Amino acid sequence: MQFITFLWENSKFFVFDRSFLETCLVILALYLFMHYGMVLRRLHNNAKHLDEVAGVDKRNKHWFYGHMKHYINNETGLLRLIQRFKTFPLMISHWIGPVMTILLVYHPDSVHAVLTSGAPKNDLWYRFIRPWIGDGLLTSKGTKWFRNRRLLTSAFHYKVLK
Repeated sequence: MQFITFLWENSKFFVFDRSFLETCLVILALYLFMHYGMVLRRLHNNAKHLDEVAGVDKRNKHWFYGHMKHYINNETGLLRLIQRFKTFPLMISHWIGPVMTILLVYHPDSVHAVLTSGAPKNDLWYRFIRPWIGDGLLTSKGTKWFRNRRLLTSAFHYKVLK
């Protein structure tokens, strides 16, 4: 409010009244809240879906920090992490904050299942790195990904690598 008052009193180029500027700022704030709220909701729903697939330690999960407060850089933190690996022998989902999760896959059967699945890729991360590495095998999806993968598979055949 003080910023709007300052602009109103110290500038002569505004032809709008004060209520118009306040209305515009409220509309902008509502738009940003709705847009980023939907993005965070989608991230949270994706993370909850990972919890259904993998094991998650729900009793030690904080509503805001997730599992981050359990990562301590000492022997106790390492022993706690090893205990989680023993509790969930195939894979585990670790929450980072209220909306994001990391899937730790460490059993060979689980790694094979994750890598051979046709599940969609995390679009947010790939949109972030695509300008730097291009639209290749890592960031492409659908028919383009399948075509590139088919071209590269023959190059890594056992007889070629021999």
